[in-house]
Amino acid sequence: MLLDHVAGNSLFNLLINLIFLTVILAIPNSYNSMLAFWSCALGITCVAVSINATALIKSK
Repeated sequence: MLLDHVAGNSLFNLLINLIFLTVILAIPNSYNSMLAFWSCALGITCVAVSINATALIKSK
């Protein structure tokens, strides 16, 4: 169970970091592009957390 937890967190962090680095390097620095990026990042995070919470609730 501990291994699943560690692997899940590391994969989640890797995904977020890859998205963050790709977008930061690809988007020029403007207010609209950064707003779009942070909105997408927040949306992805909310979806990932809700999937994780649903899986946790169903496993109990």
